[in-house]
Amino acid sequence: MSYGLEIRTTNGNIAFTTDDNLMTYYGQGTFVITNNSSTSPSVTVSGLLNNSLFHVYVVDNSYGQNVLGVVTKANGSFTFQRQTSSGSAYTTGTMTYFYTVIKTS
Repeated sequence: MSYGLEIRTTNGNIAFTTDDNLMTYYGQGTFVITNNSSTSPSVTVSGLLNNSLFHVYVVDNSYGQNVLGVVTKANGSFTFQRQTSSGSAYTTGTMTYFYTVIKTS
């Protein structure tokens, strides 16, 4: 599925388009990082490729807030390492995270 925006004038001419920036949805779901661990298990996403066109967005599933961390992509999967604001591994508490994967063109 692709998403974009196109605005036309009253005579039908294109005034604005995001045609060059369309996104394709690849999947969403949740994963858990357990207490005393900073890295998620490998999360499988069919079609995911390890290149700059694919983007993995991760938020805290409890509050819907952005979280600090690093996504490491591989073909067909990714891992997420949660971090503190100083960039250290964050290992306190078991937390559930929500992810969405898209591809831009």
